[in-house]
Amino acid sequence: MINCRKCGRPNEDHYRFCLGCGARLDQQKPATTRLDPAAEEQTRSVSLSSLSRPPSNPATPKPPEASSAPAGAEISCWQCGAAIKSGNAFCGKCGSSAEPPADHKPAPKAELVLIRADGSEGHRIHLYPGEQLIGRSDSLFRDDPFISPRHARFVVSASGQLTVHDLDSLNGVFIRLREPAALSHGDQLRVGLELMEFQTPDRLPTLDASRDQTLPLGSPNVPCWGRLSRVVSPTACSHAFLLTRDEVKIGRDRGDIVFNNDAFVSGTHARLYNKGGPHVEDLNSSNGTYIRLQAPRALDHGDMLLVGQQIILVVIPA
Repeated sequence: MINCRKCGRPNEDHYRFCLGCGARLDQQKPATTRLDPAAEEQTRSVSLSSLSRPPSNPATPKPPEASSAPAGAEISCWQCGAAIKSGNAFCGKCGSSAEPPADHKPAPKAELVLIRADGSEGHRIHLYPGEQLIGRSDSLFRDDPFISPRHARFVVSASGQLTVHDLDSLNGVFIRLREPAALSHGDQLRVGLELMEFQTPDRLPTLDASRDQTLPLGSPNVPCWGRLSRVVSPTACSHAFLLTRDEVKIGRDRGDIVFNNDAFVSGTHARLYNKGGPHVEDLNSSNGTYIRLQAPRALDHGDMLLVGQQIILVVIPA
């Protein structure tokens, strides 16, 4: 332990600054090294008396107050992030006051990083506790016609959890798959530049045979566990693929569903399979497979979002 010469407060040996007054400790002798008895008594008297009497100079700044955290609690130092126990007025690691200055702006809890077409990082949006709206009404996204004026809301809780909410935007918010995801009727996928919608047979409109039992063209006449439709407008599809095999692969060069004119689709990009229910999985593609969010989603560090034509990387400091 080191007893501070200035205020007399004991401090652990690894502290560089006094927890009581902020004085440097690295040049002070540890408490185990005793001073001359007379000098020690004089130092102790000065230290204790200085705590009890008011400052002689009224202009002397008032020392910072101790942390207002509940007893036994800890707060993080605003300067270095080290833990400060309740009752300590200073950080033992960097010597900063437990209370940040009035003009101090806290570090962001998370960032949204826009990824350019060449893969490099672009503009960064800092997120603080509270909410942040993004949309085409913001100058940052005004050149993307696929983004709604009020598109999404990002919320940072007091504990630092980041959540994204789609604001009923026309084109939605998509998240890049990190692991296989279960599919439900109406789920939309982004593979390269392709927008596709998954549908289950039990939710598709029934196509009745004509009076002479002739089926209309387009009627599924083989057993299937799903249908994947290529969406070209909010109300129209250009192609529909029946999912009859247990596994169906999508790619640019190889697969059961091929998009050979889309340079953003990998040779073998993703697969849909029916095991314990319909699922989709990305096959380590270069540009990823994205699924549209149907509800607010908690985000993790490294998640990637697709909003309109913008790819956004989520950065959450450790």
